Parts: sequence; structure tokens; C-alpha cells
Amino acid sequence: MEDKDENIKQETSSTHELEVAAENVEIEDSAIAETGLALPNKRRIPWIWLGVLFLILMLALGVFLGYRQGIARRLARSETTVVELAAEQYQLAFQDMAAGNYQNAKSRIEYVIRIYPQFPGAPDLLRDILLDLLEQLRPSLLTAQACDALEFLLVAGLGLLEFTRRKFALRWNRVQEEIQELIERREAEAA
Repeated sequence: MEDKDENIKQETSSTHELEVAAENVEIEDSAIAETGLALPNKRRIPWIWLGVLFLILMLALGVFLGYRQGIARRLARSETTVVELAAEQYQLAFQDMAAGNYQNAKSRIEYVIRIYPQFPGAPDLLRDILLDLLEQLRPSLLTAQACDALEFLLVAGLGLLEFTRRKFALRWNRVQEEIQELIERREAEAA
């Protein structure tokens, strides 16, 4: 009988504990409603992770686009530097020609053609410089017939130089296009 009394007391005490817990929950809910504060909801946790994932993706996208823009700027800057250097050497070649230093002007124009084959007027200026050099040599070293033969060889050589320069420029453009295609293909594969 004592066991039954103890069981009844335990049931009564556990029922009483449940009632007290329910009252505490009601008090907490009413306190939350009055203050406007809410307890963290377990449903909000996935949204927080989605927000963090979104921020990480946006950061990665920003880094990728910034990297590509930096590469494009660097390539444009290097091309601009080459053009400026070629223009400066081209102008210095004119100054050398005015001073009568045709050998130095020739080396400057050859440098311009080497670094920027499409530079306008460089092959023509090289031809003029070589003809002026030939005119300087003509009276002192060569006979008229030898000078004519040399002039013919010089003009033929300049024609060959121009042909080779244009062929190189075409091949260089194709190589640049192929490199650009490879870069785009690798970027597409990486994405």
C-alpha cells in the first residue's frame, strides 16, 4: 500500500511540476510579447547560412572580376608603353637624321620595327635612311655601276624586309588570337 501511496505522490508531484513549467512558459511568452523581443527561432538558422554563402559567393565573384579587369589593364598598359617607346625612338631617329648620324638612326628604326612591326612609316623611313647611307658611301668607295647595283640590292632587300615584316605581323596577329582563344577556353573550363 505504501508503494501505491508513493506512486500517487510521484504522479501528483510530476503533474504539479508540469503545471508549474507550463505557467513559466506562459509567463515567458507574455514577457516576450510585452518587450517585443523574440527568442532565436530554429527556422532562421538556415537563412543565416544562406546569407553567409551568398556573401562568400559575391566575394569570390568580385575577386574573379577584379582579377580579369587587372589583367586587361596590365595588357593595355604594356601595349601603350610599347607604342610610346616606339614613337620616342622614331622621333629620335629623325633627330639623328637631321644631325647626319644615319647609322644611329638606322639602329633606332630597326629597334622600332623589332618591338612594334606595325608602326606606321617605319619601313619607309628605314629605306630612306639606307638610301642616304648609300649616298654617303657612293663618292668615296664605289663606282657608279657598283652603286647602282647596290642600290638595286638595297631596294630589293627593303622589299623583302617589308614582305617579311607584313608576313610576321599577320602571323603575330594569328598567334595573339590563338593565345586569346586558349585563355578564354581555360577560363570557361575553370568556370
